[in-house]
Amino acid sequence: RGLINIELLKEGEGTTGEGKIVVPTALAGLNEFEIAIGSGSGEWHAYIDNLSFNWQSDGGDTIIEKTPEEKKVILTAELEKWIAGIVDAGSGSIMMWDVISEPLDDTNDANTFKWAEYLGDKDYARTAVKIARES
Repeated sequence: RGLINIELLKEGEGTTGEGKIVVPTALAGLNEFEIAIGSGSGEWHAYIDNLSFNWQSDGGDTIIEKTPEEKKVILTAELEKWIAGIVDAGSGSIMMWDVISEPLDDTNDANTFKWAEYLGDKDYARTAVKIARES
């Protein structure tokens, strides 16, 4: 498989050339980036992996802290999307599903998200099962 490396440069920094796109400073405040790949016939397919996006800001990071209640609302909505997506993707072929796997696992690494810390120990399990039944 071939690789394509595209480097995004801040306006006025670095040297332009093949595989480099200059991003105007006026666009620095945008928070979406879209990659459109394909052909007019619709028959072309691409495998994209190992993406890395970084934007250096001179003003430092802006962190908008949410209250526990706001976090619960936001994460419950994300849990609903996640479970509905899994149920939809497996419908017709998956007959049983372990909705909550190892809820008391004490793994503490960057790849483990502890839903119960944000949704509550009991509420997390009840909410997840309810969403799965309704999906």
